Amino acid sequence: MSIAVRRQTLAPQAVLPPHTHAAPMLAVVLRGAAELRLPGRAFGLGAGALYTRSEERHALRVGPVGAELVVLDLDAEPQAAPVLRSPRLSAIARRLEGALRAHDALRALSVEGLAQEAVAEIVAAGTVSRTAAWLRRVDELLDARFLEPLRLEDVARVAGVHPMQVARTFRAAHGESVAASLRRRRVLWAAERIAAGREPLSAIALEAGFCDQAHFCRIFRKVTGRTPGSFRRRFQL
Repeated sequence: MSIAVRRQTLAPQAVLPPHTHAAPMLAVVLRGAAELRLPGRAFGLGAGALYTRSEERHALRVGPVGAELVVLDLDAEPQAAPVLRSPRLSAIARRLEGALRAHDALRALSVEGLAQEAVAEIVAAGTVSRTAAWLRRVDELLDARFLEPLRLEDVARVAGVHPMQVARTFRAAHGESVAASLRRRRVLWAAERIAAGREPLSAIALEAGFCDQAHFCRIFRKVTGRTPGSFRRRFQL
């Protein structure tokens, strides 16, 4: 399989209208967030990967902090899910990003080897997602109800498995706990509100479920790289 690899940076809140690619494409989001939209479906994503088949019509909406990606253009079409949350794949993509910046005689070999590892990972992740299909239901629940006071028992009920299995399998698949995933979604929602107007930061934090302003600032900076105040100033200059 021949694979072309490139880095791509997408501007905050950019919208890529419906389009297709002649070849399959794997885009791993390293920083920021994006939402992949297929006909009748939408997949929100922070760190993770988006996969589209050749000539598959899709659109992309970028989150409020923008998105930095490593993109692989493939010449064959592996069977894989449209969204993959794999800590191993994210780690491979970070190494790919570094390999693309290298300037030595082994650069091409390094990029090629890592790209092949990434494709192998999406095939393996697709197999896992079929055997643990309830993970997709959990992701859909978190995307739809991230502002609600969910308990692990609520998530397990939707998944149809024991809460212990949810906690263990979710972390193994996504590289973070259910609670951390919800916090990240809440922060990205809050970032959109902060960028859009002049509502008090304390009110947005409370709506996002953060009663402690210091905790909100700490988690917000961890996810976006900025404090809420500096984030707002960036968008209101």
